[in-house]
Amino acid sequence: MALLTLHNKIKPGDTFRYDGILNAPFYGRFTATNKGVLPKITATSFMVGLSQYLRKQDVPSYCRDEIKTWKANIDLHCTIPQCIKVVDYHINQTLTRIVYQMDGYDLDDETAVNLLADITVKEPRGHRNVSGVLVRAVESHCVDAIFIDQQGIQNSADVQSGGIASLVTALIETQIVQPNAQGTITIRVGDKIWHVSVVQDASGQIMSMVFDNTTLEMSYCVGFSQFFCNEKDFLTNGFSLG
Repeated sequence: MALLTLHNKIKPGDTFRYDGILNAPFYGRFTATNKGVLPKITATSFMVGLSQYLRKQDVPSYCRDEIKTWKANIDLHCTIPQCIKVVDYHINQTLTRIVYQMDGYDLDDETAVNLLADITVKEPRGHRNVSGVLVRAVESHCVDAIFIDQQGIQNSADVQSGGIASLVTALIETQIVQPNAQGTITIRVGDKIWHVSVVQDASGQIMSMVFDNTTLEMSYCVGFSQFFCNEKDFLTNGFSLG
């Protein structure tokens, strides 16, 4: 505003509007002083979701029953319409966000998928180091999956092993699906069908995972989130509290 004043573009008392990187408007006004301009900037803050982050200092993993209970509590108590529910898994400094509930959105609709991808991994709910997976259970041991990143829908050839490990771990620990009698979970990605072999101990805890003859690294649950959206303001903001 000081620069615009210097070039006689605005004057004291004028309202200057600036749209931020998320297209949210900021409004500026100023008064002139003998030292320059005294700005006043206003904007509206929006609530975009609720998150619960998990931590355990001694062991970086939670048992399957703990995660199952937390997910059940969230599913029971969250009654927000058009709420997108996700669980976050961490592996090698990478966060994979698994979207397991998408009220009202069809994974067969490309427009809906692109919107869900933006909501899940981009600002203000995500960031550049977040990737994601949209999942739909098909059978007790099989899911349809769409892997996404900051550029949108990923090709199957671009999916990293960490994303596969996080997805399989999330599916089992949150009991979206379970391995079949042979210890296999099937993932359908477009026209590709992937089979991941899982070894569990007597309590159901994952001991190892193998995909394409490669042992996958272990992935750990770090939190649950519920993202709000509505038809009026689907992508950027959510619900205003003021």
